[in-house]
Amino acid sequence: MIAELDDAFWDQLLQRMEAQSVIPVVGRGAITFGGDDELLQPWLADKVGAKYRIELPSNVAKTVQYVADALWQGGETTEDRVERLNLMHVYLFNLLDSSGIYPGVTLYRLAGIKDFPLFLTTSFDPLLARAVATAQPAARPSDWVRATS
Repeated sequence: MIAELDDAFWDQLLQRMEAQSVIPVVGRGAITFGGDDELLQPWLADKVGAKYRIELPSNVAKTVQYVADALWQGGETTEDRVERLNLMHVYLFNLLDSSGIYPGVTLYRLAGIKDFPLFLTTSFDPLLARAVATAQPAARPSDWVRATS
């Protein structure tokens, strides 16, 4: 698709950005961390998979969703499955809090675009919010981060 994008597309996009009528939706392909700008999802999937002894095949995308699906299928009862997913959830958030990870260059660059009036993310991690807070410290009130499920 990128090869099909012509100058007219880019001109229109830039005009809409200047008018602050573009809202980026940031997904797992842009959530990066650290100095190496590593993708977060494969890193998290490796960590959680190792904790719960779930092997990640090389022919599937390394995602937390894959690990969650494997945990769900491994449960005997619905209650057991829910408990396993709850424990994974707690582990994920503790891992994100304790690991000291910080946004990667990709997120910092995206967050530095001041013509976006709003950022939406499809991820549960705090990295986009941290990147925006760093790149635009005076641009948002302290309670601007919201979550829904």
